[in-house]
Amino acid sequence: MLKKIGTAIICLLFLSTILFAQDYVNVTFRHYPISPTVVRAFVPGTFNDWGPNSNGRIAIDAPSLMTYVDSLGCYVKTVRLVAGSTYEYKFHEHRNESGSDWVWFTDPLNPLIDYSDNNNSVLNVKKAMIFETLPKNNTVVTELEPTIVAGVFSTEDDSILLDQSTIYLDVSFNNF
Repeated sequence: MLKKIGTAIICLLFLSTILFAQDYVNVTFRHYPISPTVVRAFVPGTFNDWGPNSNGRIAIDAPSLMTYVDSLGCYVKTVRLVAGSTYEYKFHEHRNESGSDWVWFTDPLNPLIDYSDNNNSVLNVKKAMIFETLPKNNTVVTELEPTIVAGVFSTEDDSILLDQSTIYLDVSFNNF
């Protein structure tokens, strides 16, 4: 009898793990410095307790700290997020070593903004998604088929093979 109960409990635990399993997407945020005096940048949001921050200021060693990548000319930070969830975030820059001169701002590469809540950028995480799209080298688009740069992400168990995948963006202007 005890063996049957133990087996039933193990089966229930296994089934609940499958039923309540969440898909995660590792999303990389890119931030191009707004000012030439930027010392460091952060990506605070609902996924990391807004930095965390104290009265708007983020500590220089906060978990939301981004890494500057010379070859890209921007700061990057990869965050593991739950697919199907919606998050709000902003960028935060320190303009001096102590972090006493700082500024918050909306992500210029993301058109989704919550205007009712401090103009926070909004990210709807999907199992496969394109994020932070911009023209290559941040140039003005004058070509019929421009080259763009974007983050392409998918769930951890469903990788996108970039050398075997084609992504099409519908940018038709029929609605104007």
